[in-house]
Parts: sequence; C-alpha cells; structure tokens
Amino acid sequence: MDTDPIPSLVDALRRLRRLSYRDLALSAGISSPSNLREWVQGLPSRLSAQRAGRVLETAGLDRNTRELRPGLHRWSVGEDTLPLVAELLPLLFPDSLRYVWGCSRASSPLCQASWLLLARHSSRVLVDLSGAPGPEREALSGLLEKRAGMPVPMKSGQTVTLSSEDLSRLADPDLEPETLDRIFALSFPESSVWTYERLFERLWADGIDPAEAARRLGFL
Repeated sequence: MDTDPIPSLVDALRRLRRLSYRDLALSAGISSPSNLREWVQGLPSRLSAQRAGRVLETAGLDRNTRELRPGLHRWSVGEDTLPLVAELLPLLFPDSLRYVWGCSRASSPLCQASWLLLARHSSRVLVDLSGAPGPEREALSGLLEKRAGMPVPMKSGQTVTLSSEDLSRLADPDLEPETLDRIFALSFPESSVWTYERLFERLWADGIDPAEAARRLGFL
C-alpha cells in the first residue's frame, strides 16, 4: 500500500513556517497536538478528514487540490530546513516556476541573496534565507535553474537589490502579491488573476484614460 505523501508535505511546510506541532494544531482548531503529530508520522490517530483539511489549509495547501493556495506564503529557512525547499519544488511547482533572488544594499558589493521569491500562477512564496549557509544556497540555485520553465520579460533567476524601504515592506503582514512582484520586478504574464490594481496599471501603461476604457466597453 502506497503511503500518503500529504502528511510529510504538511510537516515540511510546518518546519519552513517555523511552527511547532502545537502552533499548527491551535491555528487549525485542533485541541490536541498529539493527534496532529501522530497523523504526520503516519500513525493511527483521531484526526478526522475535516480536521485534516483544516491542517492542510493552515499549512498553505488547498484541501481539495492539495496545491499551494493563492496568495503569499512565507518560509524561513536555516541550515536544517533549506534542503526542504529543494524537496518541495517538484511537488509544489510541477509545471512552471519563476524565481528572483533579493539582496539588501547593505550586503554590497558581494550582495549575497537573503531573500528568494518563488512564483507559480497566483501563488507566491517569500523565502527568508538569512539563516541559510552559502554552499547550500548555491546548490539550491542550480536546482532552480533546472526547474524554471516558461520565459518572461525579466530573466528568471536574476538578483534584485532591495532598499531599506523594500525590506520594511517585506515585513508587512498585509503585503499583497502584486506589491511583492513590483518589489522584485517580477513579470508574470501567465497569471490569469486580474485585480483592479493590475487593471488600472495596465490601462495607464497603455495610455488608456477612463473615458476611452468606457467607450471600448460600450458604456458611451
């Protein structure tokens, strides 16, 4: 009998989010962390399908598709958890992947990347690399190059320099994916998710004023 990979995936996401079993259980509305721990370890537990679904969503997965949920996900990696990023790439980014490295001006001229933005469709993963050693980062860079897919106007894998203002915005708990894309200068044309903000930006970029837009829509 094949082992369900989802519990292991959830546990990897828990570690990347720096959550204890208790933290994850409480966030998912589960009173007993031991039930969650048993489920992750593949042992019989009292974790119902409904509660397991809540755990998936808390970890950042859609309970039905078991893919990354739309929106922004934050991972924090160290020497012990950086290998998990490589393990999750083929699972969470199976068909397309855009990525951009980010470094602060304070690290110039070497500009060692301290952030990594992973993007797929309407999902974004902001990875804090400040606790990860250099050699492992280089190995991850090689793996990312192999997994990167469709071309975009900006070369995937490029490094951008983040200002102190940019770093402050990255810390904003209400940071929107569209704002994150602008900070990392990431173009993601294959995304099918349109927001009012993206629409207005496109109209202004194409020189279309509100009256012209209304005319094209048949309002005038």
